[in-house]
Amino acid sequence: MNREERKRIYDSIFKSTIKKTDVLASFLHEYVDEYMDMTREEIIACIDKEATGRYAKECNPEPLGEKDGSRVDSLFRVRLPDSDGSVAVYVNVEGQNKFHLPYPLENRAESYVSELLYSQNGKEMHNHDYGNLKKVYSIWLLFNPPKKLMNTAIRYDRQPHVLFGEPQSELPKMDLTHVIMVYIGRYRDDLPDALALVSALFSNSMDSDVRFRTLDSRFKITFDDKERREVEEMVSLHDSFYEGYVSYGMELGRVEGYSKGAYDSKIATMANNATSLIAKLDTTLEQAIDLLDVPSDIRDEVRQRAEQLLKERD
Repeated sequence: MNREERKRIYDSIFKSTIKKTDVLASFLHEYVDEYMDMTREEIIACIDKEATGRYAKECNPEPLGEKDGSRVDSLFRVRLPDSDGSVAVYVNVEGQNKFHLPYPLENRAESYVSELLYSQNGKEMHNHDYGNLKKVYSIWLLFNPPKKLMNTAIRYDRQPHVLFGEPQSELPKMDLTHVIMVYIGRYRDDLPDALALVSALFSNSMDSDVRFRTLDSRFKITFDDKERREVEEMVSLHDSFYEGYVSYGMELGRVEGYSKGAYDSKIATMANNATSLIAKLDTTLEQAIDLLDVPSDIRDEVRQRAEQLLKERD
């Protein structure tokens, strides 16, 4: 089986797993504000379902952007309780196997939520009635992140900052888009539910019986025999992706055999990611480089490029 075929099967199983109503309800409970105080049964009642009731109905969004035709992995329109459906949120769930990319992944996530917000024009919003726009949550599940980021989740929101003056009233919110980055690590019993959920579902370090027993006892998520086989196949395919990245020096950031342009792009991307972490997490440059797991053979160049970027931004 070639890599494209593995990826096609993996994507299909991932989407099918996320569509399970009990899985989606657990994600909503852990990561979406509007459902955090609700029971699983109450959340499931808000989800539009396929005929069997076991899987959620997906939205069919237009391609994101006019040129590249990219589509989101999974997108759901979920009603809020006690509403006729006119009050809802959009929830996008993405699975990401590759961590080191030639661009900041946060930029891609921000473009997704922006496109999903814009795509509501003519559907949720008519005649410039911006009050009808629905919130968009984009949840990114990152497999095999650097060890120092494993079992963490970071949420990105838009917060107002007063530039001048002293407002005498509460500042209006801009809270229509939210991005959550979840860095999956090894399952532990002491993890908060939000992290234990994804590690139990996707971690490649769990015995099969332990995985499904944990999902049932802790999250009341059940799988039939076919679904169990699919999840285990997905996890094994995930392993093969990782091995392939290591083999070709992709995920670990090795640069042997890179053209000069690709090499320079790699340095620039890692330097940019380091400066972004410094701003977002209030870390030092060395801590940011460690968090990104920058390979030792390019650390000096990444450090120099990041220092230059920081000076330019001061």
